[in-house]
Amino acid sequence: MKKLLRHFFADSSAIFDTPACDRSAKRMALIFSVIALLGASIGIPFSDDLLYYGILAVCLVFLLYKGGFKVSPLFIALYFVILLNILISDIPPCFKPMQRVIIFILLTLVCTSAMDTNIAVRFRAYLFKYTIYGLAIIAVGSFFCFFAGINLMASRADILSDFEKYASTGGWFGGLASHSMMLGPIAMISALAFYFIYQKKTDKIFLILFFMSAMSAVFAASRAALLGLIIAIIYNLIFGKVNTLIRKRMIGLLVLSAILTIPIAGIAFKGVINKQENRNAQSTSLNSRQGKFDSRIEEFKSSPILGIGFSSVNPESGDADPITGRIEPGTSHLSVLSMLGLLGFAVYVAILYKAYANTRSVRTLHSRFVFSCFIAFFVHAWFEGYIFAAGGFLAYLYWLIIGQCIDCPYAFKLLPHKKNKIARQ
Repeated sequence: MKKLLRHFFADSSAIFDTPACDRSAKRMALIFSVIALLGASIGIPFSDDLLYYGILAVCLVFLLYKGGFKVSPLFIALYFVILLNILISDIPPCFKPMQRVIIFILLTLVCTSAMDTNIAVRFRAYLFKYTIYGLAIIAVGSFFCFFAGINLMASRADILSDFEKYASTGGWFGGLASHSMMLGPIAMISALAFYFIYQKKTDKIFLILFFMSAMSAVFAASRAALLGLIIAIIYNLIFGKVNTLIRKRMIGLLVLSAILTIPIAGIAFKGVINKQENRNAQSTSLNSRQGKFDSRIEEFKSSPILGIGFSSVNPESGDADPITGRIEPGTSHLSVLSMLGLLGFAVYVAILYKAYANTRSVRTLHSRFVFSCFIAFFVHAWFEGYIFAAGGFLAYLYWLIIGQCIDCPYAFKLLPHKKNKIARQ
């Protein structure tokens, strides 16, 4: 087992560009990633929020102590728009705008490319690496949990003995994740990781792990995650600048995965099918988020320049709890438009464009991998609203991936051996 694990970690390192880093930064990244992953899975003892926000604050102090304070101009612009938005907009107190903006700034300074120092780039590289390992454990473990009848979503630690509930109502299987909506994107990114490792290392174990991860997304009945995974793979096959041999190998992987699915297809896809049928019975629209899309567009029309307010929605839309302030915007990208208006949306698009441009400037397996993760999450974020939910795991993962895309050329320059050429911009 020890030799197998050593072999796995050695091969999986092919998709990571992790520059040299001192032990303290590695340990800090490991602790933070474990706390974040536990929050997405079995939970954290005592107070989830207290421990999560605490480690965020500790990591920020650590990065400031090690590398000083240097913030990316794009994120300074985003913070300025958000603060201006809070000062001008009449945001209901239940949405706790100041508390949420502080947490959001804290998250982005630590996890994404807002903090523009060498130690921050190194720290984020290891944070991303450890997080991907954790996602793989949850996704692959959930595949086995499906057949063992283990479902943490049932009440964090319940055991179900049959498939009837899953098969009759899709979206009720979370496996080792706290919710099916959490398992879907986790499995999506895990599948992409094994997909890219297999491009470099043709060991059949990575083909099997890709299949297990992809099936966990199917078991979760997450249509947005499946769509994101499919689009990311198709993009990589068509525009990924891979040679003919690798392209044939990837097509073979997909074909073999489809064949392996046949024996369990009747059970595996029943949840997705039933979930869609239930949505069709409730609405004539294929997209169950259409009502939320319409609400966000109407909010944008009511205040197109600065938006209706950071992390808030129109209370009359029915997408918020007026007591707790919890919101369900249903879409991340349109939420930025409705909450921050054209001004904030323009800065957000500029950040996404920089993520795209920086990954395209470096020709490495790592850059292709993180860009595919970016594509998958960009698609997924159209149908789930977590972009400003800084206390949630999906916001953490989304901004971490954007940060890795922007960090690509900087992390590459910090590598001890540059085996690939930086493309001309």
